[in-house]
Amino acid sequence: MKHFSYLGDKSREEIFFLAPQEISVTAEKETLGMALGASLYMPATRSNIAADIISGKIKGLCTIMICLEDAIGDRELPEANKSFVREMEIIFRALAEGKIRREELPFISVRIRNPQHLRELFAELGEAKEVLGGVVFPKFTPENAPSYFAELDRINEERNHKLYALPILESKEIIHLEQRRASLDRLAEILDKHREKVLNLRIGATDFSALFGIRRNYDITIYDVGVVAGCISDIVNYFSRSERDYIISGPVFEYFSSGEKILKPLLRETPFRRTADKEGQNFRSRLIARHVDTLAREVIMDRANGLWGKTVIHPSHIIPVESLYVVSHEDYLDAQNIVGEQDGVKGVAASSYKSRMNEFKPHYNWASKVLRQAEIFGVFREDKSFSDLLLHEE
Repeated sequence: MKHFSYLGDKSREEIFFLAPQEISVTAEKETLGMALGASLYMPATRSNIAADIISGKIKGLCTIMICLEDAIGDRELPEANKSFVREMEIIFRALAEGKIRREELPFISVRIRNPQHLRELFAELGEAKEVLGGVVFPKFTPENAPSYFAELDRINEERNHKLYALPILESKEIIHLEQRRASLDRLAEILDKHREKVLNLRIGATDFSALFGIRRNYDITIYDVGVVAGCISDIVNYFSRSERDYIISGPVFEYFSSGEKILKPLLRETPFRRTADKEGQNFRSRLIARHVDTLAREVIMDRANGLWGKTVIHPSHIIPVESLYVVSHEDYLDAQNIVGEQDGVKGVAASSYKSRMNEFKPHYNWASKVLRQAEIFGVFREDKSFSDLLLHEE
């Protein structure tokens, strides 16, 4: 996969100080996990999944999650299974016939229902299972985790390359306060035994909210829903600390079309005016109408809370989300400086832009992640920002 590959050479040169690099499915797990970026979620009953992937119709698509669980009604499941297998077979044949290169294929994962479903589905896939990179484990708990991993191990023994696990934390055992610590303790023990198979952990904020009869509206982020925000904080505390350092993906944002706003829009005018004056301001208005301002706020909050990547439910979310993963010129220069100053000669220095303090020991882990992020998503030129990428979306 290569992020922002839809850009022409001229645009890429104008926007990026360091352009995104191509990331292979065989890359080290930490790099591949970060590279998932915006994962487009779609039901397995959706028509033309394979055609859209092979044609490159969806601009910016690098990761796709095909759902056979909550997005599929119980009565739909048999046909959804058949449809999924058929679409994967089409992609497999297209690879064999040279209609698409493996390097052009997005990272494809499938969200199954339970371990038994995983076994049955992969028996039907045959050779077509080779197009898949991961399996999403829904409602992941200490009780079902061993069975999920047992099935994954069995499948991986038959494959040419590793199939990764993407467990979703979304059950009552995790969100209910009196059960949370014991459940997270047990899950941490299980996950640590299988960490080389775990590409990232995902958070099911919709399922968490449902347990309380909550649904956030257009104007607020998941971090404004206190009961869910508190649970996210505990998940990060358990799994993102430096000795574990799992990649944890941000929850889905559910809105993609127009609706009446109550609160003030969250996208500043200045970046869009600077980039394209009146045209930029008009584009900003269209983004706000699609609630991209709240989505952007949530992505920024994801990153501030240690989450990386995000499930998205509409193609129009891909570029807005991933534009916020591109490294700023200032962060890149500071990260290089911090990583290069680990000889102990000095401990602190002003940043490259003379705007903040860099402490070489405390900021080392941050800097290391920024350099990996820069390789995957690129680095903006000094005078460029997310608005420049968004304007190339249309």
